Amino acid sequence: MAQPKLYQLLASLENQELHWLGKFLASPFHNTNEVLLQLFKWLRAHHPHFQDCPLEAVFKHFFPGESFQAKWVNDRFSELSRCVYHYLTLREFQEDAPLRGQLFRRALGKRGFSRTLSKKIEQQLAEWQVLPIKDHRSLRWKRDLRLEQFYLPEYRPPDESRQIVDDIQALTELEYHHNRIHFAVELLSRGKTYDEQTTRLFTESEWDIMVQSATQDPVLAVYVQLFELYRQERSPSDYGPLIARYLQLFPELNPEVASFLLIKLCSLGIGWVNRGHTEYAEHIFPLYELGVEEGFFNQYGRFPEATFMNICSICAFSGKRSWAEEFIRQQVPRLASKEVDNTIALGRAILAFYDRDFSQVVELLNQVKSRRLDYTLRMHSLHVRCLLCMYLEDLTLEPVLLARLRNFHQFLKRTHLQSSDWKQGYFHFLLFVKQIIHLRKTNWEDYSAHQVLGERIANTRPLSLKKWLLEQLKSHSGSNLK
Repeated sequence: MAQPKLYQLLASLENQELHWLGKFLASPFHNTNEVLLQLFKWLRAHHPHFQDCPLEAVFKHFFPGESFQAKWVNDRFSELSRCVYHYLTLREFQEDAPLRGQLFRRALGKRGFSRTLSKKIEQQLAEWQVLPIKDHRSLRWKRDLRLEQFYLPEYRPPDESRQIVDDIQALTELEYHHNRIHFAVELLSRGKTYDEQTTRLFTESEWDIMVQSATQDPVLAVYVQLFELYRQERSPSDYGPLIARYLQLFPELNPEVASFLLIKLCSLGIGWVNRGHTEYAEHIFPLYELGVEEGFFNQYGRFPEATFMNICSICAFSGKRSWAEEFIRQQVPRLASKEVDNTIALGRAILAFYDRDFSQVVELLNQVKSRRLDYTLRMHSLHVRCLLCMYLEDLTLEPVLLARLRNFHQFLKRTHLQSSDWKQGYFHFLLFVKQIIHLRKTNWEDYSAHQVLGERIANTRPLSLKKWLLEQLKSHSGSNLK
């Protein structure tokens, strides 16, 4: 049975937020119903899972010995939920300085304090000038300040008015550049993920203007470099300097911009790792670590399962096993309740695989009962790789491995994947697994046969897990295949 929305809402809050929510409910300015405060205190003791909190138990806590009344509980839950929404809105308001300033200035204007309003605008314009980073949100802030300044009911010389208008136009143009390349990066990213064709996003002259503007704007420069990496599929060697530049700018970035850039950098990096550039996992790990710490990956109080799996993979590649275990423990309350056991088992199976603990991998995969497409794909892939590694040491496992290959092949045939290249890459992967099985049975000591198969694998595109296949040939044959 699904949990009440109130439980899901409270489960999304950290302990520090719950502390301040308690103070919020205790304030008569925000809440005059003492029952809601008592209800919150009782529920907090059961945070975050609320396993022993059926509606009947809630009613019994307040009215011991009386018959259960669902309407009373539902009404109190609705009232407390509204208070939580109000609290969350207030927290967002407190953290948004430009919005607070805008509403404060509006309040001054409505009450006729034009001179005070003028001074406040000048003060905030001076604060804007010393900002180390100018992103699209801060540009919009200054533009709004200048607009308010222009419409103030006070006399100013014509030249000063013209200067304000010119400033507004320049700010609007620069904000337009920021917004346009922001969404261009988003479209390219989605095109890579979903195998979509992306139309031309800039004319040559527009792009020249964008690049020229980036020379004077460090945030725009990061966007431009990221766009180029997505568009031209440059070597991952261009990726490291961009990460360094982002991390240097990060302390001064607006959280909205910092989150977007970090997520796109991670998406680009995990794509390269999945294509075999596993050496870049160490470069990507600090981004994921920072994103987890800042809460950038959380979506509506939940941690995305795909990101969870990617982080487990990056930790496995970069040898961050202890960090990964702590990460898994911390994210349990934020994972979707229906899939939490499957997600944790699959994440730990990924870690165990790269520790070459194959018996543990099989045991964990057998615990996964999910029908999600992405989970099933990962399970098939891990199972085949795990069994192949075991088969290369024990030929008696051939029937089990072949059965698993047939299951994976049938799954791919009946399943629509996001990318046709992705699907074809897995078909090629299964083909080469079969060829490695045949080589292991018949001619495993023949170096030339290894070399021929290795060259065939290296030259095949698309091919999922190409580098891993080559590593199996190399590690188990003692050859010098590259």
